Amino acid sequence: VPPEVLRTLQRDGFAEMVEAHYNRIGKRFKVPIFAHKPLDLYKVFVEVETRGGYHYVTDRKMWKEVCRALKVDLTGQTSASYNIRVNFEKFLLEFEDHLCQTGQNGSHSSTPGGPPSTSDS
Repeated sequence: VPPEVLRTLQRDGFAEMVEAHYNRIGKRFKVPIFAHKPLDLYKVFVEVETRGGYHYVTDRKMWKEVCRALKVDLTGQTSASYNIRVNFEKFLLEFEDHLCQTGQNGSHSSTPGGPPSTSDS
């Protein structure tokens, strides 16, 4: 998802926007639990997208970095990186694809090949 699209997403209403997307495609949606608390889907989405998107993060095994950025107590969470990836796949991957395919977003910066470009490049 291009950086300009990320800037338009708001924390308020993000989960509802994801839920509305799932309702449109006929799938059930419920905010997942991670480290004994509801997962902040907005923060996960932004952390993954600012690192280049799902495919980039997965190819470069950056899920542990995403977990650390969430600033959640991971004590006893031996498979936190795996759980974050699975939760992204289950709750956010189709939404990421939807954002990239809609006319409002243009090109897909999350495809394998690199993180979003910066203005200094």
